[in-house]
Amino acid sequence: RGYHCWPSWRWLPAHWPGFTLHYRYGATPYQITVRRTAQNEQTIDLDGLRLEGDEVPLRDDDREHMVDIRLPLSLIGSPDPAMPPTQPSGNKESLE
Repeated sequence: RGYHCWPSWRWLPAHWPGFTLHYRYGATPYQITVRRTAQNEQTIDLDGLRLEGDEVPLRDDDREHMVDIRLPLSLIGSPDPAMPPTQPSGNKESLE
């Protein structure tokens, strides 16, 4: 199979400390752990090697891979992606 990338993790809801995902790409299993840490920048390690950028390359090579993604606490995504944005409270004046 070809070579694909897993997308950025920047939309992790603000109230989530992290999660673990077991993902299969073709015949290849990936164990992906995403967590918030006190470090200042996002890091991604694939099988113990630091990656550049914010995507994980996926290869169907029939070998198990471990992905460790660490997000800084300052990188806050959506409060809850299932909820629509709220409107500011206050008086609404008619523009008639």
